[in-house]
Amino acid sequence: MKKIICLFIGLIMVLSFAGCKNNKTEETKKPTLETDASGVDIVKYVKAGEMPEASYPVGYDVNKIEQELAEKEDSSFEKNEGETYTTFMVIKDVDDSPENIQYIYETDHPESGIKYIVSFTKSYGFENDMDPNTVSETMASKGQTASLKAIPNDLIQFVPASRDCDCLTYNISGYSLNFIFDSNYLAATILYKKG
Repeated sequence: MKKIICLFIGLIMVLSFAGCKNNKTEETKKPTLETDASGVDIVKYVKAGEMPEASYPVGYDVNKIEQELAEKEDSSFEKNEGETYTTFMVIKDVDDSPENIQYIYETDHPESGIKYIVSFTKSYGFENDMDPNTVSETMASKGQTASLKAIPNDLIQFVPASRDCDCLTYNISGYSLNFIFDSNYLAATILYKKG
């Protein structure tokens, strides 16, 4: 009788270990935004004028942003008006830290909505310390190619890094997606609608 009970307990243990092993394998195969940049459908987001980490897309109504943020108790924003462009930076009062994403529109044409989204933190699943090769290889796996060049003059004004930045530019369905690298590390990502 003792042998049968021991055999039964041993069988239960073997089956439970096998069950645990299968669950772990499935979990590690699932790509997530936090762990695998290739798990993000970058092309889909860009075609919609969006960054997955940003609250608002390109073209979004500027007045609606102000209205929405005024109605939320846990958020506010900083607004810096310049001659050419006005910049919004969303601030969440929960931890008083900005989203680190700027929404930029033309000062004289707020009716056109957000023109540029500039992210200084993770964007499209890429962390700030990513190198150009990793970003380029990931984008190539999604059918997008670009070569590393100097940052275009019209984008320098949005990046507080040195003017020696390099840039990978991808043109996708009328949008320009730009990964800006300073000293070979991702420093910013800029998305805007061309034309």
